[in-house]
Amino acid sequence: MKIEEYVHLFFTLFILPVEAWAGMPEFIGQLQNVTVSEGRDATFTCSVTNLGGHKVAWIKSDTKAILAIHYHVITNNDNLQVTHNDKDTWTLVIKNVRQKDGGEYMCQVNSVPMVSQVATLEVVIPPQISDKHSTEDLSVAEGGSAKFICSATGHPHPTIIWQKMPKSQKDRAKIRFHDKKGKEVHQKRVHGEVLELQKVSREDMGTYLCIAKNNVPPAVSKNFKLTVNFDPQIEVRNQVVGAPVGTEIILRCSIQASPKPMTFWMRKEGAMIVPSMKYNISEVSLNDYHFVSTLHIKSLNKNDFAQYVCVAKNTIGKSEEMIKIYEIEREIRTTEEVTTLKTYKYEEYYTQPSYQGDTDDKTIKIDQNASNQNGRKQKDYPSKPEKNNYLDTSTSFKYGYETGGGYRSAAATPPSTESHHYKSCFLVTIAMIIQSLIFATYH
Repeated sequence: MKIEEYVHLFFTLFILPVEAWAGMPEFIGQLQNVTVSEGRDATFTCSVTNLGGHKVAWIKSDTKAILAIHYHVITNNDNLQVTHNDKDTWTLVIKNVRQKDGGEYMCQVNSVPMVSQVATLEVVIPPQISDKHSTEDLSVAEGGSAKFICSATGHPHPTIIWQKMPKSQKDRAKIRFHDKKGKEVHQKRVHGEVLELQKVSREDMGTYLCIAKNNVPPAVSKNFKLTVNFDPQIEVRNQVVGAPVGTEIILRCSIQASPKPMTFWMRKEGAMIVPSMKYNISEVSLNDYHFVSTLHIKSLNKNDFAQYVCVAKNTIGKSEEMIKIYEIEREIRTTEEVTTLKTYKYEEYYTQPSYQGDTDDKTIKIDQNASNQNGRKQKDYPSKPEKNNYLDTSTSFKYGYETGGGYRSAAATPPSTESHHYKSCFLVTIAMIIQSLIFATYH
């Protein structure tokens, strides 16, 4: 622009207006601040009454640069546009705004004295996480420390929130860290660009989420994975299990290890077990460091009753645990009724000795010194047999038993009352006959 043009512009704005006016220019309303996201368009509207022959200019206050006068854009910026909607309203449009476009803008009238209004353009920028200034995934030994950094840019400056991703629906997923006093703290959220974990354990392993937001949508996030390394540890619920021949059995071992271990099964003799029709080996992952290995053995035979070893090893170490399988005898059952073991009491019957007395006398007198046919004296026997004494403690027993599907306890069978009655009557009859013969001989 030539010097003459600058002089003309100066006189046009600040010295004398081209035309006279009836009154001083006045603004209608207030010039409003504008907030817009980067890349959008920003619009300022300035309304002036009693403008007369005066002109409206737009000026960038911080740089004192004149942007436009009346209908003309002065600066060399294709993103600027000036419009006049009616006789009182003037509009400045800034297209595709950038952060450098932010600041104070002035709507000015070249009256004497000059009148103006100022408004601010704020260019907001959604948050963005800088991979260059942030850390990556970390892998540390159990008991060590881990430090994550999540750096984000944006306007206004974003705030950073850390959360731990839950491993399951029941997982409360709290972050375990130590405060400045060294006290262990469990929190759902932690604020700040830096997340530092000390004395990490396998429970701290997982994914940590960094969320950056500044109330300018959209918020952004990034995952940081923490791996805690330790040697394998194996646990078995039962170290000795049993099963009958011909059945099948499942052996399980619980393994905790990181990095993920290589697991396999072998017999104690040293032979590694290979999956086949007889052996089925499977593995289930419960989380990042917890696994369950299963050995399914089908159609058990005598050779299968042995000791089996569950082995797990990774780059840090190796561990193994042994399970022994023993044979369980099958219970033999039969459809026949099992006869209870019977114990029969041995009985001694003796003849009545002779006596003296009238045949009509119904009382039989027994010589206590008389002997029976076995040579035992009468006083050695009870006058009456003891009732319900079915088991004798002597060795004079006759045994009869049958075997079935199980063992049964012995039970005594009482002697037949009817048989005992017949034998007693027979002996009494013989005694009476002998008595009659003796009586006839003496008479």
